[in-house]
Amino acid sequence: MKVGVLAITIVFLLPFTAWAGPAADIDSDGTPDLADCCSTDASVPSSYSCDIDQDGYCGPCDGDVNNDGAVDGFDVGPFGADLGVGLDSGIGSDQNCDGATDGFDLAPFSAQLGQGFPGPSGLPCQGTVPCP
Repeated sequence: MKVGVLAITIVFLLPFTAWAGPAADIDSDGTPDLADCCSTDASVPSSYSCDIDQDGYCGPCDGDVNNDGAVDGFDVGPFGADLGVGLDSGIGSDQNCDGATDGFDLAPFSAQLGQGFPGPSGLPCQGTVPCP
């Protein structure tokens, strides 16, 4: 009887555990997508310290510097103001997370501006402040 239960357990449960596999990591940065605040860019530190404005998006995945849910013309002014002084004022304008808002932040910001919305981020709280 115990052998039959063991056989049934092995036959039916083994395939389910085999399907689990490792967690998805699209950008191969070592952080699973569900915990990655910029899940398509491996150059960004996947720590929350790079999420300056605490909205669940990091670096080049956060062109929405005014936190209205869109990356648009309304973000250009605040980004430009930070670019002018060379520092992130707390709005997330440091797109490459190097500690300065400078010319190296223009390309990622422009890419987000063309996309029209922030992300992608795997964090369930993305778009809300504070996140996480």
